[in-house]
Amino acid sequence: MESDLNKIALNIKFDIIKEPRINAHNETIIDTVKTLTYNDSKIYLYRSTVKEWIYEAKIRSSEFVLLEKINIGVEKKALEKILKTELISDITKIGNLENTSVFIFTFKSDKLIALDYQGWID
Repeated sequence: MESDLNKIALNIKFDIIKEPRINAHNETIIDTVKTLTYNDSKIYLYRSTVKEWIYEAKIRSSEFVLLEKINIGVEKKALEKILKTELISDITKIGNLENTSVFIFTFKSDKLIALDYQGWID
């Protein structure tokens, strides 16, 4: 899902705001924080001199799709089939063991209304 989120961030529909940020490890280096906005969806990226990472995303538009089937409006039962697990709560978190990459699915009336991502950067 993370690679699909990276592909979504390349979509030309996003408005981009760039802000300089002092590198936490070397104050002589200026990195960049990008905020990508499209309607109610936002993706936040951190760009250093060597790499760019998504550290947060708030997807609210059904136009953006993960794993070719997961988008805003998808039924909870359909997501259960895709993830091969029962979703008991209206808020479900799925992430790696270190919790450095976490997707949060929020449902209302058994439909996905919000898809959030919390990543980790150093």
